[in-house]
Amino acid sequence: MSGGGHTAPSLLVFGCGYIGSALVGKALADGWEVTIVSRSPERMVRFAEHPRAASVPADLATDAWHGRVPAETCLAVNCVSGGGGTSADYRRTYVDGMRSIAAWARKAPPRCFVYTSSTGVYPQTGGETVSEKDAVAAEDAPARQRILLEAETLAREVPATRRIVLRLAGIYGPGRHYLLDRLAAGATVFEGTGGFYLNLIHRDDAVAAVFAAHTAALPEGAHTFNVADGHAATKAEIVAWLAARMKTPPPVFDPSRQSPRALRRLGPGGAPPHRLVDATAFRNATGWKPAYPSFEAGYLPILDEIRRR
Repeated sequence: MSGGGHTAPSLLVFGCGYIGSALVGKALADGWEVTIVSRSPERMVRFAEHPRAASVPADLATDAWHGRVPAETCLAVNCVSGGGGTSADYRRTYVDGMRSIAAWARKAPPRCFVYTSSTGVYPQTGGETVSEKDAVAAEDAPARQRILLEAETLAREVPATRRIVLRLAGIYGPGRHYLLDRLAAGATVFEGTGGFYLNLIHRDDAVAAVFAAHTAALPEGAHTFNVADGHAATKAEIVAWLAARMKTPPPVFDPSRQSPRALRRLGPGGAPPHRLVDATAFRNATGWKPAYPSFEAGYLPILDEIRRR
């Protein structure tokens, strides 16, 4: 661990998935002391030998980890992922996990607590522009949407000097590019319709947003922000652009078919999410700007890497 009289900033990360592992990697590269809490020990293996990283295998929803993490933390980030389990699994991960964090924080409040939520909390399906005030869980809203909003409410009450909920748009980046993978696998038909907006955020920009939230001169208390690249495009536009760069015929969309992945995201009445996410409040409050301000900018280096293989 750090020595020589210098106190390194400390990061406590709950979850070591796609965003969590990238957060840890960035923090370690910048000289932070990092503690990771994850129920998946295999995800923490890559950091096992790092002198400034500590791993705590535990189920976040329990209190088994409470006495095994630092008593003082500059920044705590809950970026757990619910995966593809049942609604009960989702509730345990997001709601019960957040309650456990709140119980721990009552004894050891971090200076800043960040929760990476999702723009999936928005119910709009008509192409509207939505800002932070537009997330309302209707009675007929999908269970996962209501669970996410409940977790957000709990996050804003976690004992910490500042509590920041970041509603991340659809995350993509190295190793996570579903549409590109489908095209590479030779898909000629995509389920559903391609006429709805995809709001995206590159993994590296999401990570930068977490640190921007931590360092920004925000007032004490709770804050909620959208985080997106600001250049939404329809699914059909993105797929056509990717197909052109891969020199493959653009696939057709079949509204009569739906993938399990898409079914989980359908809103009331069975409509797909279709809205433009306004993320200007976060930019104005923190000065954050995406390094990848559009899907084209984000996908180009991914395509280059694939070609080099």
